[in-house]
Amino acid sequence: VAASNWLYIFGPTGALEGVTNFVDLASESPSLGDTNDDGDLEIAVPTTNGKVHLFGPTGTSESGWPQSTGNGQPVNQVALANFVSGWELDLVYTSVDGEVHAKQGTGSNVLSYPHPVSGTGSLTASPLVNLVYNGGNISFLFARGSELSSRDNLGAYTTEGYPREVYGNIELTPALGDIDLDGSLELVVLTDSAIEVFDINKAPQTNPERRWNMHGANAARTSCSSCSYTTVTGVDDQVLAPAQLMFAGASPNPASGPTTFNYALPTAAMIELAIFDVQGRRIWNVMKPEHPEGNHTLRWNGKDQWGSDVNPGVYFARMRATGTDFSKVETRKVVVER
Repeated sequence: VAASNWLYIFGPTGALEGVTNFVDLASESPSLGDTNDDGDLEIAVPTTNGKVHLFGPTGTSESGWPQSTGNGQPVNQVALANFVSGWELDLVYTSVDGEVHAKQGTGSNVLSYPHPVSGTGSLTASPLVNLVYNGGNISFLFARGSELSSRDNLGAYTTEGYPREVYGNIELTPALGDIDLDGSLELVVLTDSAIEVFDINKAPQTNPERRWNMHGANAARTSCSSCSYTTVTGVDDQVLAPAQLMFAGASPNPASGPTTFNYALPTAAMIELAIFDVQGRRIWNVMKPEHPEGNHTLRWNGKDQWGSDVNPGVYFARMRATGTDFSKVETRKVVVER
């Protein structure tokens, strides 16, 4: 937790494990990731006076840090991803005056960075990291004013669909994700006038350490590029979440009225439950774009999407879940009796 000019580090039980006064004022929430491939998470903290601090797991400043942008302007949340070489994570961040910096964990600049970000006005959105064009390199997406732009990890502008004007000014960080579950990334942009959604036409990056898809990294807002997730019960024991989607199917089954579906998610995910008849026609569905990890239940009332009772017979319930670290589809048979 970064509060004012203090960094507080808490362990998994809530015990305070480290506290550091880093003098500068934090401008954004910390970001976590293994920037030196030692198995521990480092902590990146941006500040209001144009610096980024990088701390080890106990709050000790990492060698080569802090780094200064040289302009004294506030820095937005740092994105951590592996976009250079090796296994360690690198850092990319923007400052309010419109500049992007890409750094290795040692503090060294990545190739030709820093660069200006195209557009006008203050830059208040953090960069996104993913494969968003056909060149094959990891690239960064930026939002400034009313313009979207992109550079690859080598510093070159990517021109496939960029720069792109949107309606209104972008003040918040956009988000990447396969929101319609078609196997292709979408980019969601919120401006002061509209919400715009673009199909990137690229498959989502499956390695969580090679993407930073939104503010906070993922739908769970962990601000961590390489974290594992656990579920803690109320009786003081820690239980690992399932490694994949667990879909138990309908209960009761056969059903003469409403029936419920029990399922468990390993991490926060987008889920869709759809009911199909034997001809493969979808008759009902529900979608939840941000669903937390753990055990859940959904209820189907035995009606179609127009509110009419479905006919007796055999139906198929398809559960699709897409999270930061997994994607899974399971289908179960449901028998309806009247």
